[in-house]
Amino acid sequence: MNVETIERRDSLGRIIHYVRCPDCGCYVGKKKHQCKSVDLKGIRYCADCGKVKMKNIGRERYQKICSKCTGIRNRIYENKLKRQAVKLFGNKCQKCGYGAYIECLEFHHRDAAEKQSRDFIRIVLKYPEKFKMLCNRCHRELHVDEGNNDKSKLGGI
Repeated sequence: MNVETIERRDSLGRIIHYVRCPDCGCYVGKKKHQCKSVDLKGIRYCADCGKVKMKNIGRERYQKICSKCTGIRNRIYENKLKRQAVKLFGNKCQKCGYGAYIECLEFHHRDAAEKQSRDFIRIVLKYPEKFKMLCNRCHRELHVDEGNNDKSKLGGI
């Protein structure tokens, strides 16, 4: 077996022999070596649900929770941000006053040219003056009216 070794001097000038670990590639002295390779840690479990994580390759091997639990955590966080934004607008539709379920409340861009899809709720919290809060019915009616105005300009197409 071909083992790669190197010699180095420590701070006192003594020669120390280092051997390369075949698993992780680190040079190891006489001290006990704990391999840093994640693949050698064996079966990995999700910290939230406790199920076995299927993949042990790529960036997923470094995560502590599975992708399903990550999605659940993200939805909980987004709902928390939406509740903050709805509270900022008074917990009701600004057109008809509906406010029974926050799931039925939506945000409408005052200027359609400024639409961005990423981190939408954070943008609403940061720049509330650029948005109106409407119930889903009023929001659809508003867009239908905008569409009808566009069709009348095009000659009724």
